[in-house]
Amino acid sequence: MAHNFKTTIMKKTILILGTFLVFISQLINAQQTMDTLNGNSVSAIINDRGRLFNNPNTNLPGYEYPAGSGNHLIFSGGFWFGGTNQNGDLKLAAQLYGLEKEFYNGPFSNTNSYLDPAYLSSYATAIWTVKKSDIIYHINNYNQSGYIAPAVILNWPGNGDSSLGVAEQLAPYVDINNNGIYEPNLGDYPCIKGDMASYQIMHEDLAHLTTGGEKIGAEIHMMLYQIQSNNFIDSTTFIDVKVINRGQNSFSDFKATMFMDFDIGYFGDDYLGSFPSKNLIYGYNGDIFDEGVNGASGYNNTPPALGLMSLNKDFEYTWFVNRGDLGTPATDDPSTVADYWNYMNGKWKDGTYWTYEGSGYGGTTPVQYIYDGNP
Repeated sequence: MAHNFKTTIMKKTILILGTFLVFISQLINAQQTMDTLNGNSVSAIINDRGRLFNNPNTNLPGYEYPAGSGNHLIFSGGFWFGGTNQNGDLKLAAQLYGLEKEFYNGPFSNTNSYLDPAYLSSYATAIWTVKKSDIIYHINNYNQSGYIAPAVILNWPGNGDSSLGVAEQLAPYVDINNNGIYEPNLGDYPCIKGDMASYQIMHEDLAHLTTGGEKIGAEIHMMLYQIQSNNFIDSTTFIDVKVINRGQNSFSDFKATMFMDFDIGYFGDDYLGSFPSKNLIYGYNGDIFDEGVNGASGYNNTPPALGLMSLNKDFEYTWFVNRGDLGTPATDDPSTVADYWNYMNGKWKDGTYWTYEGSGYGGTTPVQYIYDGNP
């Protein structure tokens, strides 16, 4: 069983795709790997533990627009996955703030070989970033004398080692001779989208230190990619997400959620809205001037908007979570598995539905989408 969906992040009209819910708001392989996707006018930090657009070493935002400006649009983000299995047991994995691990670099192993030296060596890092130009050069030169392919093309995780309990087919590649084996020296190459792409593979088959949830048995593949253009696409990041059920659970209510903390420059004056018919949720500056923050100048009198849009799945809910010092306890950050699952199903932490009245809590009219309509 695999669930595929896409997500887009763009300025001017912020879009999100492919989640069922969006809201704003000791270890094996203890060193996490970060990389930067900067294939257009956006510079986006990612890591191989499921956290998006944040530098965990400095706890600073990591979605910079324009690249090199010091101004950022996103503080942090990540995905949540969950559902009840054939026995009615809730299985859930979710990334929030902090360094507690929920997702682990590398593919699912059905032999629990995560400490095997061969596994550790193969997936010490689980992000592979490649440019289209490098792939084209490889296609044109792989059979030339003296040619050495870039390391990322040589090490592309097209195949897994079945002796380690890993699936034989992993990251997508073009198989020139159709033999099911990734052979870059014979002309095979990574199959990516865009002008630059980062591919990552994660699993959640070890301790869930963020949620305490039970293991799903999921292997998660993400391709983040960017396209250079002379229009809004140049400030867009696309995310393809594939969730593969490698475990022993079956689900009839499996949900995928994207958590995103918008920070449009200065974070203290941002507003939110949604456009349900477009599967869009967006953030924008609440006034006409964006102050500086974290050493950056701010966007001043030209603050952009940011959107998240689902391109191939309809949103079931879009909402927000309050900071602990701003709201009632039932509306702040989740801490238990039940909290996460309630948020993923259109409810506050105490199980009550989001409502139209007030700030969404304690009213009488249930709603699915945050602040829809003309802002």
